[in-house]
Amino acid sequence: PADALAAEILEQRGEPLRQIDGLRPVNLRDFGAVPDSGENAWEAIRAAVREISAHGGGAELVFEPGRYVVDPGNGPYGPHEESVMELRGLRDVIIDGRGAKIVIERPSIGFVRIRDAENVIVRNFTIDYDPLPFTQGDIVAVDREAKSIDVRIDAGYPGLDEPIFAAFGTWGMLKDPAVPGKLKDGADNVVFTTGFERVSPGLYRVRLRDRPGDILEPGDRWAQITRAAGGCQFFHSNHVTFDNITFHAAPSSLFVGAATSHLAVLNCRGLLTGDRLVLNGGDGVHCQAARVGPWVEGCEFQGLSDDCLNIYSLPNHILEAGGGRRFRLSHANRIQPGDRLAFFRPQTGEVLLETTASGVDGDWVTVACDVPPLNLAPAGTPFADPDARDWKVYDHIYNLDATGNHFVYRDNTLRDGRRYGGFFKASHGLIENNRFERLSDYAIMVQNEPGWPEGFWARHLVIRDNTVLDCGFLPGRVPVKIGWSKLGHQSAGLPLQADIHFENNRVRAVSGPAARFECIDGLALRGNRFESGSASDPLAVFADTTLRLEEDNTGRDRFVFE
Repeated sequence: PADALAAEILEQRGEPLRQIDGLRPVNLRDFGAVPDSGENAWEAIRAAVREISAHGGGAELVFEPGRYVVDPGNGPYGPHEESVMELRGLRDVIIDGRGAKIVIERPSIGFVRIRDAENVIVRNFTIDYDPLPFTQGDIVAVDREAKSIDVRIDAGYPGLDEPIFAAFGTWGMLKDPAVPGKLKDGADNVVFTTGFERVSPGLYRVRLRDRPGDILEPGDRWAQITRAAGGCQFFHSNHVTFDNITFHAAPSSLFVGAATSHLAVLNCRGLLTGDRLVLNGGDGVHCQAARVGPWVEGCEFQGLSDDCLNIYSLPNHILEAGGGRRFRLSHANRIQPGDRLAFFRPQTGEVLLETTASGVDGDWVTVACDVPPLNLAPAGTPFADPDARDWKVYDHIYNLDATGNHFVYRDNTLRDGRRYGGFFKASHGLIENNRFERLSDYAIMVQNEPGWPEGFWARHLVIRDNTVLDCGFLPGRVPVKIGWSKLGHQSAGLPLQADIHFENNRVRAVSGPAARFECIDGLALRGNRFESGSASDPLAVFADTTLRLEEDNTGRDRFVFE
């Protein structure tokens, strides 16, 4: 039953880290930072962090309420710039802003980066940027043949000839002029751009990758983002908590990292301010390859440029078969002896084998049983990109114990942004009492993504008491989808998602179906209210799915079983 599974998930996950007692106090003012002085606090903050680092942690760094300006200075933009605070190899640390507002004057850097740490809490800060890491304006002309648009930038926003737009990934979006943060109805999820030309002061010609469709027209509101550093970053750590952090802008994702277990994002916000159309250049919470998944609770995210929450793992690509049961892998450091492994064939969506790792020796991993014939990259195929997107066509391996299992996503409000409200590729998860409003794509998306690639499957989920209103308004989308995919964005037709409780949710579509359930072995559907602006389309569609339970669902007469 859902209640029993939810209780088991909470017990196995464990409570978030909320407090650390007995820490040595360290006051930022002692290092020369004075709030509301207008002076650059960069060196003072870094000196305070160095003092904590010299003792390996065991301290609480305390700010005072007020405004702090942080400017690291000029220089070329790059992918490895340091954040305002770098916390490396520390244990038992609290950074408490006590209401401090941090204004970062370099739009390419993050606020804090935590690496190889344990038991860290960062809380009670508001973060903004000046200049902003994104821009916006009005489209004043469209040239479909030349694949370009002219955009007049709003006063006070960066020009498109600023170096940051050339230094990092960037794209554009059409925004709803009446609803801040929301995409324009009927617009594409993203408009890819290839360059910019200054026509006159404040006016820029934006070159587009593709010919613009008819939906893009003069008078539209335009936002252009960059994808530089994440706001709060975490890597190879354990028990990291961000509490009561408010972002009004960020270069990329608000909270982003990898290989960090027991992450908690509590009572945090990403909120538009003034006349801004967009908040950042990435996700709300982006959690990769965690052994114990994140706990995200009491948060509100508005105007995001990507998913509100993304939980997943990257594949291990097979670089060489050593004969028998030994394989040289792209990321063998992510695997420990005893980990459960799944050999995956992306062309068909099949899981060829589930086994365990019996040994790890450098880049080589030995598995516990014989492996069937594999489709591997030909010898000499280059492997330079760490993500190796072009390797996605060959058989690869997912570590089932490092995908973010045992996660909690509850009591959050996610509204008026691009893409998904939650993208779940992990198991043993509790998704409850969230409110999703006017997100352009799926509000709740439970599916692997072999075309990127990311994975893996999602089993033993409780999705209950959520409200989903007017999401998934892009063509071909629905507010809620659970499925299993193969390459080509197609359903694999295989019931590899399993044991999913979908109960007491309200899901309202602008038009078309409210939900699509595919490839599920054991779906319990109870007490849900499905609605749509369409009076004739199905309200819920089922394919390759075994219903364990179906009762008390509004709209039952418009269910379609394919």
